[in-house]
Amino acid sequence: MEMKLRGKIALITGGGTGIGRATALLFAEEGATVTVAGRREDKLIETVKRIQQRGGEAHFVVGDISKVGHIERVIKQTTDKCGGL
Repeated sequence: MEMKLRGKIALITGGGTGIGRATALLFAEEGATVTVAGRREDKLIETVKRIQQRGGEAHFVVGDISKVGHIERVIKQTTDKCGGL
């Protein structure tokens, strides 16, 4: 399979469930390093585990992106862990 996103870094909000989780799994499958962000740590951990079990690289950050301070923290933690965004 051609990995169209190899070497790219993706930040997926709402990555713990539903469309956000599906997007994170797809991006990882295409080779992206994925950070999932959301409010429910248990769901984010589950998404990260699924990605890692499939051979992908993933991280999570707990935060509510409706709050400016949380957005800044999510972006900073993503760039610190992944070296960019």
